[in-house]
Amino acid sequence: MEQIDHIESVILPGNRAPRGLSVIRAIAGQAGRPMRIWQAGQWKEVTGWGDITTLTLSLPGAPTLRRRWASLIGAPDLQLFPAHFNARSVSFRAGLDLKLMHGGLSLLSQPVRWKWLPSLAPLARPLKWVADRLEPFGSSTGGMRVSVTGLNARREPIARDWTLIVEGGDGPAIPAIPAEILCRKIASGEIAPGARPCLDEFTLDEAEHALGRLRVTTGQTERPAPFLFTTILGDQFKRLPPPIQQLHAVSHARRWTGRASVVRGTSLLSRLAGAIAGFPPAGNDVPVTVSMTRNGEAETWQRTFGTHTFRSQLSAASPPGSGRMRERFGLLSFT
Repeated sequence: MEQIDHIESVILPGNRAPRGLSVIRAIAGQAGRPMRIWQAGQWKEVTGWGDITTLTLSLPGAPTLRRRWASLIGAPDLQLFPAHFNARSVSFRAGLDLKLMHGGLSLLSQPVRWKWLPSLAPLARPLKWVADRLEPFGSSTGGMRVSVTGLNARREPIARDWTLIVEGGDGPAIPAIPAEILCRKIASGEIAPGARPCLDEFTLDEAEHALGRLRVTTGQTERPAPFLFTTILGDQFKRLPPPIQQLHAVSHARRWTGRASVVRGTSLLSRLAGAIAGFPPAGNDVPVTVSMTRNGEAETWQRTFGTHTFRSQLSAASPPGSGRMRERFGLLSFT
C-alpha cells in the first residue's frame, strides 16, 4: 500500500482452548482502565475492554466464527505499528467466545472505569474459577484477523484482510510460532540475535508454513473500500477541489482543527431544533475540532466548538451516485 490509514488486529479464542491464570490476569488488569490508541495521527484515550463490536470471521473450508464480540485492549502493536508502518490509526481487539463472559467482564469493569476500584487484576483467580466452570460451553474454534485499509499505488482506497481460523484447541500454540521461526533463523545465521521488537523478521509465507502442522486455515482478501462521499457523489467526487476531496477522504478516522463563527437562529422553532440536535451556542472566532470516523457504510462526525461537543451520522441516500446524503442529529434527520 502507498498509504496506510488503519491497522486493526483482532484475536478471538475459542472458549474450550486452554487458558492460564496469567492470561486472565492480563485481561482483567486492563478492563476498565484507561489506555491509549493511535487514531487519526494522534494518541486518543479509550477504555480497556470497552467499545464492544460484533465480528464474523469466515474462510472456505473452515468453521465460521459468527457474531463474536470484541473489545479494545492493549498490545505492543499500539506502540510499534504507528511509526514502523507510518499508519494513521492502529487498534487491537480481543474477544471471549461466550457473550456471557465477555459482557460479564465488561460489566465488572465499570467500577474501575468510574475509579471506584483501581483494577480487576486481584480478581483473576475467582474469574479463572468461573471461566473453568464455563469451559464445556462455547467451542474450541478460535481465530484472528489483521485488517489494513489505505490507498494503493493508484491512490484508490482498498481494504486487505488476513484471517486465521484454528480448530481443536490449537490456538494457544500459535504465539510460539514466531519464536520457532526466529530460533531457526538465528541458528542458521539469517538474522542476528538480540532483544528487539519482532518486526519484519520473517515473511507471512514462512509463518503460514510453520502453522501447517496445526489445525489452522488462513486466507487473504482484498476489496475496494470507496470513501463515503465517493459513493454519494459518484464521478462528481473527482470534480471537487482537491482540498475538499482530501477533507472527505475518510478510510477510518480523520481529524481537522481550525476556527469558526457560529450563527444561531432566534425563533422558537430554530432554538428548539438546535437544542434537540445539540448545536453549539452562537460565538465568533471559536476554536473547532472535527473528528470523522468511518463506521461501515456511514461516518460519525464529532464536532467540538469551544467546550461544546455534538455528533451526527452521515450516510448515502439511495441510489448511490445520486448526490443525496442523509445526516442525522439525534432525533432529527435531514436528506
